[in-house]
Amino acid sequence: MNASQNAFDHNVEFLLELQYKSYHASYFSVKEDFIPAEESPFVPLTDFNEDVLEQDEDEIDFRSEVYGVTGARIIAKEGSFNIEVYADSDYEGVTIRPFFVKTQIKNLVKITCFEDIALNSLSNLFVLSKNGSECLIRLEVENMPEDEREDSIFNEIISNKPMFMTYMRYLLDEDFYDSVSFEELISQGTDAGETTEGYGFTVEPDIYEKMLKAAADYPERFDSMYEVVERLDDNKIGEEFKQLLELFMKASGRKGKGRK
Repeated sequence: MNASQNAFDHNVEFLLELQYKSYHASYFSVKEDFIPAEESPFVPLTDFNEDVLEQDEDEIDFRSEVYGVTGARIIAKEGSFNIEVYADSDYEGVTIRPFFVKTQIKNLVKITCFEDIALNSLSNLFVLSKNGSECLIRLEVENMPEDEREDSIFNEIISNKPMFMTYMRYLLDEDFYDSVSFEELISQGTDAGETTEGYGFTVEPDIYEKMLKAAADYPERFDSMYEVVERLDDNKIGEEFKQLLELFMKASGRKGKGRK
């Protein structure tokens, strides 16, 4: 039985209210109604292995290190970043690394510094290692360049103009939610490369027709397209497409946040 407040106000479920007169009902009578003695659909649990609840003796305990690592700070450099991780003491036999950087593994000390980290490798996730085991932790990170990092990740995934046009077709697809998966999309755009043939080829009438249909049936798609255009480098988009998108957004009453 769910007796929380969410059960009344939020959850999609129902509550069963039992009404009875005093001394005319009991736990056993209710149990017999729900669990018949014969042909019961339930199987009683008669043998319970308590060992499964006991902590594995070989399991490495990271609690002191998890609570001992207090935070991190990002220091911007020219073309890269340094990360400083702060702990309350030095931890012998324990190493730490940024989640997306497998080549920099440092001993966990009071101030652990990682140098020359790429923008798209910044994260608030770090990996602790001890005695052959690993533990993933999340830290509060100061000076995280959130917008720049997201832009960098966008540009790494959508790496060229054919890939960009492939993604635009994906967003404009009439059966958007049932269309090709994002992994297949990336594969198709990568196969197209920088050539002017195949799936990534820019066919202006194709894009234009899809945008006409979107303007009539689902103009909110232009908001997603606009957000992608805002994050990508100009050489992957082309001025003609920007002007076309702005024209359709204006015609359909959509408003962007202002292009960079």
